[in-house]
Amino acid sequence: MKDKLKHATTRSVALTFAVLLTVGIFSDRPVISQTSPRLSLAERQARQDWLQADLSLDNSAYAATRSAINKQIKSGIKPTTLVQKYELKGKDVGDSQKIFRWAYAIFREQRSISAPDINALIRASSMLDRNLRPGAYDWIRLRYIIASMGQLEQPDSLIPVGRRLLKQKYDDPEVMLRLVRQLSGSQDKENRRLALALAKQQLQQDPTDPYKQWAVSDATNSYLSFGGPITFKANKQIVAEKEKTLRLLPANSEHRKRLIAAIVVYRLHFDANGKKLHHTLAEINQAIANTDLK
Repeated sequence: MKDKLKHATTRSVALTFAVLLTVGIFSDRPVISQTSPRLSLAERQARQDWLQADLSLDNSAYAATRSAINKQIKSGIKPTTLVQKYELKGKDVGDSQKIFRWAYAIFREQRSISAPDINALIRASSMLDRNLRPGAYDWIRLRYIIASMGQLEQPDSLIPVGRRLLKQKYDDPEVMLRLVRQLSGSQDKENRRLALALAKQQLQQDPTDPYKQWAVSDATNSYLSFGGPITFKANKQIVAEKEKTLRLLPANSEHRKRLIAAIVVYRLHFDANGKKLHHTLAEINQAIANTDLK
């Protein structure tokens, strides 16, 4: 009985350790979005309107603003500078064009750092809620991305929005990769299969992009681990995708250490003949410390 308990504890520790290590940069943690009672009825309705928007409104002005900000950043202007420049003042809070310009600058600022500021994303999200009938592609796109970055809505609420955005503009990698993340975390295996298909399609367009390869790796892991223990064959496939990602990541990437640890953990799941292995946390840590992966 003690031996069984020991093995169960060991498997539990190893599994927990693996899960913590293999949460990729595109993964989501479900968060329950709650509407503040302080919001007006119109503002509360707006929070739901954008989730059902049909994208039928004229988008030209918002597209022009997005393009202008992207060009400024490409020319060397820091996103933070643009956030300060476009800060909303006075009557600006009633101007949807100025709200979009400022919120888009915040998105570019937050995308440029490794740990986005949730408070900045909430501020942008709250101001976007002031548009009571959002139906332009770029407005909903920005709302979707900010909600995704800040985990401000449940993934199941965001998936239909991502699908509608892709239906209108299929070659939008920002939307595609965020939708892959949400689908990968779904409790529906078909959604996870779709996530993998979309991630592979994106990678085909940029086969040397490490982050698109990482999306494929995460989606592979989510799909093959659905509904039960990972098989020997599935484990080999998961390891192979993670190793591809490691080869593509820049040598100075801050993500390499975590990815290497994840590869080591998955290699420890089985021996060469497919026999399931069990290791203590100390053994796992030792294997990570001694790995020849760099």
